[in-house]
Amino acid sequence: MTIRKRRALFFISVVFFLILTPVLVEYSRGLRFDFKTWQFVETGGFFFRIYSPTEAQISLDNKPAKTTSAFSYFNNAFIQNLTPGTYNVKISKDNYQDWRKILKIEPQLVTEAQ
Repeated sequence: MTIRKRRALFFISVVFFLILTPVLVEYSRGLRFDFKTWQFVETGGFFFRIYSPTEAQISLDNKPAKTTSAFSYFNNAFIQNLTPGTYNVKISKDNYQDWRKILKIEPQLVTEAQ
């Protein structure tokens, strides 16, 4: 490989690094592009610690969001990439009383509930 090809490859790699690094950092901080509004939106998430020996269903605003695992007593659930706002959360399981709460999502934060 000639010195000219090595330099070209090096500069292409540097440019690629300088473009990709800020994109990955902002993505890891919770910044997402909303294709409906064509704007960047900061997102948040929910973390639930559910004490149930089997599967439980989690619904956000009456839409199914996640089902916990049946393999562990502590059925932790993490739901991410949610836009900021308030959500009606319901955790339900057969033969158990439903857990309902209105929780708020803040940008770049995870709301925890037990």
